[in-house]
Amino acid sequence: MGGTPTVLILGAGPTGLGVGLGLHLHGSRKTVLIAEKNDRPGGLAGSFAWNGQTIDFGPHRLSPQIPVVRLMAEELLGPDLLRQRAQHGVQMSGKCYQFPPRLLDWLSPPSAVLAASLGWSFLWSKLRWVTRRFSDDTFESTVTRKFGAKFYRTVAEPMARKVWADPATIEPGFVDQRFGILRPFKVLKDSLLPRQERNPSLFYYPRLGFQQLWDAMSASLAREGQEILQETVPTRIEVQKGRIVRVELKG
Repeated sequence: MGGTPTVLILGAGPTGLGVGLGLHLHGSRKTVLIAEKNDRPGGLAGSFAWNGQTIDFGPHRLSPQIPVVRLMAEELLGPDLLRQRAQHGVQMSGKCYQFPPRLLDWLSPPSAVLAASLGWSFLWSKLRWVTRRFSDDTFESTVTRKFGAKFYRTVAEPMARKVWADPATIEPGFVDQRFGILRPFKVLKDSLLPRQERNPSLFYYPRLGFQQLWDAMSASLAREGQEILQETVPTRIEVQKGRIVRVELKG
């Protein structure tokens, strides 16, 4: 690519690719260079082939609530962007509850007992926190403090073992990252006054895995004269008066 890029993006993950395409969609005439340390775009949101199957590193569905994102994915992938209507939720005590749970979900006697036990456990955790606030933080103690021991045993611990790892090896800070959206009183409010965007029914998925979407975005950038340097990392960054004025790359 001739000349010095006016926009340098570090990382060809979904955000980096999205910024590059977004500049073009908004009519920018700036030259874009994306430096990616791996040998393909996508980062931790990519896919890999194993035993004849396509497996995603990260996301496994796309439910964009921003129309321009959906339209871009449809334009890039065409018929390879699969559409599926489905509800998702949380499995608890042998029953799948939508998220946020519907009021109807709690009307059966077993569900009412579960709701009462979750509520009591939540309140009890707040009372215990008064006397145990200076105990060592672990994934279990942090979840228990925020949501109660019943929630930990019923939801958080099984989810951790199935999706991530042994709960004892998970950093406490991960609780806010993964469960930060949960607010007990807000969940109750959303159960009484549900919002469709909390539980979208239409999902999208690239036929060949999410890697297909990132490859299509990269190809679109290349057609617009932009460049992605793979297996390239920054080795030096110069800052003057709070602004980056020079970046040296190695690849």
